[in-house]
Amino acid sequence: MIIDLSKPIRSERDRAGFQPHWRTVFVYRCGGDGGCGREHRIYTNSFRGKNAVPGIGGVRCGCKQDEGEV
Repeated sequence: MIIDLSKPIRSERDRAGFQPHWRTVFVYRCGGDGGCGREHRIYTNSFRGKNAVPGIGGVRCGCKQDEGEV
């Protein structure tokens, strides 16, 4: 199942430890027909001013693929 990076379900603030800066994480859900419903968190790499913007493209979820998807 391919997840569209331009359509996150929400964003979160994350810190990888005690001292590092806060980072923005976009959360995506593997959904649609045949999706497993798992959530995937992807760190933001692009910003518009101080605002984080979702990526362009897609990522593949590790769940079982539909027969029509290649």
